[in-house]
Amino acid sequence: AVVMAVIGAALLLACIRSSSDLLLAATMFVVVTFFPRQVASAGFWLSFSAVWLICRFSSKQNLDRGQHSDGPVARVAIVKRHSIGYLRALVRLQIVLLAGMMPLLILVFGEVPLSAPLTNLFAVPIFGALVVPCVLFSLGAYAVGLPHWIDWILLSADKLISWVLWLAELLSGGVLPSVRLAPEFGATILMAFGLVGLLALRARQASMLLVALGVLWSVILFQSRTTLEEGEFRVTFLDVGQGLAMAVATRAHVLLYDFGPRFGSFSLGEAVVLPYLRGEGHAQIDAAIISHGANDHVGGFSSVLGQVPVKKLFTGEPQKTPGFDCHLHADVPWVWDGVTFSFLRSLPDGAPSSNDRSCVLRIKGQYGSALLTGDIETAAEQSLLKYYGKGLKSDVLQIPHHGSKTSSTERFLATTQPRYAALSRGVLNRFNHPDQTVVERYQRHGAQIGDTATDGQLSYQSLREGWEVGSFTKDWARFWH
Repeated sequence: AVVMAVIGAALLLACIRSSSDLLLAATMFVVVTFFPRQVASAGFWLSFSAVWLICRFSSKQNLDRGQHSDGPVARVAIVKRHSIGYLRALVRLQIVLLAGMMPLLILVFGEVPLSAPLTNLFAVPIFGALVVPCVLFSLGAYAVGLPHWIDWILLSADKLISWVLWLAELLSGGVLPSVRLAPEFGATILMAFGLVGLLALRARQASMLLVALGVLWSVILFQSRTTLEEGEFRVTFLDVGQGLAMAVATRAHVLLYDFGPRFGSFSLGEAVVLPYLRGEGHAQIDAAIISHGANDHVGGFSSVLGQVPVKKLFTGEPQKTPGFDCHLHADVPWVWDGVTFSFLRSLPDGAPSSNDRSCVLRIKGQYGSALLTGDIETAAEQSLLKYYGKGLKSDVLQIPHHGSKTSSTERFLATTQPRYAALSRGVLNRFNHPDQTVVERYQRHGAQIGDTATDGQLSYQSLREGWEVGSFTKDWARFWH
């Protein structure tokens, strides 16, 4: 906004007339020239798209300002007519913004905020007529040496902003919630806009561009979706910081193992797990597992459960969390799309710790295997060795307990013999996970270690052609990350 204002002022001073499109293009050129990394941010495209729509809409408005009268009754009528006209124009503008921004909002956020037009009807006049003048008056008071006025003026602005935020939260929370839509719907809307413009509005160039963008978007979505065949599966370690959340997908099913932590009102289940499920097109969870009752594993569960239905739920600590006791279902396998799932008998004798109550899940497809261990420690590892021995051998091993020194014993690694070891943990976590001796132990056994703290989200796909390993830093990160 500042760059655009400066360019516009310079053109006025130079007595150069320019259209809003050229002014916006010049602003975009300056921003890209001096801040090239902004091109990769969603805010860049959202901001310029919204301003372009506003400029296009404003240029077509023709409010009547030419009538004047000296009579008080006539002046009141004119003010009333102009106020109603302004309100109608503001309503139409919000509808245009919602419709015009819909494809981009679906692409970036996967949802459309229905409350935005109504919220802006209040927010735009309040900010334009009250909040911004309050800020400017406070700057003026400081400049003329009246600092005791600043607190009073800014306090008024703060109250107004708090009221607007309260109203926005009220509308978006229940009255007009956001509608979540698949990315394919956004591509369809884009092509529909293009066809309407081509057939009804005769805007050929812009319409053809919209249709082409919609087709390109559809092709990219089609190519980015990897379809698993019978007997293949994919294990994804989501980057939830110091915690654990994994998704296991087969051809037609999905399983969630843990949901990440929750800190007050901030849930990693809402921030990470839900967007992943929506991005992959999973409308429901066929089975969910809460390994045990620790916050870094179960904290995000409530956020996910409130948005996505769960068909079956298992837990390692039924006295703390809902679900069937996974330890009572040990060695009772089930098969999805040629992939076998089975809980293992990991519960040690006596009174096991909360960590050792973690559900241990073995996954075996036609072309590979994986072992998910939660936070098990030495006692549970010994129990697994006792009951299964060399049957524990797995291609992919989730490193137990975030790499703690209380887990991943020498004998356990020698028996499981993992080709890939996946570590879920937070950067500079207060537990100092992973322990360096544990890392060295995995390296001695020849395991390739993936670390969510340094690699981001990890993906292990067991395919007919062999294992395909990916990570955020390998597949998606750019030089500015």
